[in-house]
Amino acid sequence: MATIDHLPSDVLREIFSYIKVVKRQKLSYVCKKWQSVNQLMLRSMKKLVCHCEIHFNSSVVTQYDDMINFTDYIPDKFEVLLRRFCDHVKEVEILGNTPCFFSTSFWEAFALCTKLTYARFLCYTSGFLNEFLIYLPTDNLENLSIENRETHDEFNPDLQNYIIEVLTKAKKLKTIDICRVPMDELRSIGGLDNLQSLYIKVMKPLHLSFGSMKLPNLETIVIEGSKLDDVIISELVTKCENLHTVSLITENLFCKATLKEIMKLPNLRNIRISPRFLFDEDPSITKDVISVLLQRSKNLKTFYFYHDLNYLFNDVIREAGYNCDQCYDHRYYEWITHHAMLRDNSHYEVRDYTAYPMLDYTSVRLTLPC
Repeated sequence: MATIDHLPSDVLREIFSYIKVVKRQKLSYVCKKWQSVNQLMLRSMKKLVCHCEIHFNSSVVTQYDDMINFTDYIPDKFEVLLRRFCDHVKEVEILGNTPCFFSTSFWEAFALCTKLTYARFLCYTSGFLNEFLIYLPTDNLENLSIENRETHDEFNPDLQNYIIEVLTKAKKLKTIDICRVPMDELRSIGGLDNLQSLYIKVMKPLHLSFGSMKLPNLETIVIEGSKLDDVIISELVTKCENLHTVSLITENLFCKATLKEIMKLPNLRNIRISPRFLFDEDPSITKDVISVLLQRSKNLKTFYFYHDLNYLFNDVIREAGYNCDQCYDHRYYEWITHHAMLRDNSHYEVRDYTAYPMLDYTSVRLTLPC
């Protein structure tokens, strides 16, 4: 929980001058300037709603809850707020698709937040994602999450270049979460010595290479895509010495040799892999290989296939001393430690894209630093 008790008194006074406690159905706090907005107006203006949250501990202001939402119904007013507190902003989360919100002046205000350590952007229009990446402050960025829900595969040829440029500049990145962003290749992520977690979900074949750089601190890698180059398996083993959680869900027909390579990781604790590799050879042979590997892997805690084929290995798992209950439903990542970096895990627990409703508003969460 971030706190604001260290902020100067004049900044605190300005923060609370914006706030008046008003109990409403969905919004607990609204800006003082708009305290007279009634429910009817609130509903009619829903498409323009944006908010930022400031967290503080109870020792600062005991009469409030431990979360305050600035709720501003006019985008340019929020932009003013963003500019005023740009020196204190540490986290920004933008979810939505409201065109009038993403003006050039808004992005320019966003670019002023040079102390930003966490940034998340989700939208249905890839052009907005381009702008987010262009203006994203990278000097202190540690956690980056971008998700595109546009349904078309063929679009936005510049997006990949913008992503690579950000990854090249953001030397302090610890976690990268790139979801549903069509990419033909991602070869320029070398040099991220601090990277601890990498999550990539793409719709096209992914040619992933770490170049000549080792990733000494990478602990978790989650890759979902149509196909993966074989080179990534050998690179995971040779470059990522501290890797303990691996999840590979692809259309490749992995064979038992692939599994043997992954099991060479000295600190491997969690592995989740597509079961499709079972169909390129006799399942009974694969089962025997899995049994031997499970018994030899001293640190392994979770060995997981998609839930519809887990039953094939229940006896093997039990014989190796593992609990079958450790095999979670494939929509959940409860055991993947990269969630530790995310502020609000609830946004990331389920990756079932057909269940997501279209957003008809834009929300912005802005958090001051500890």
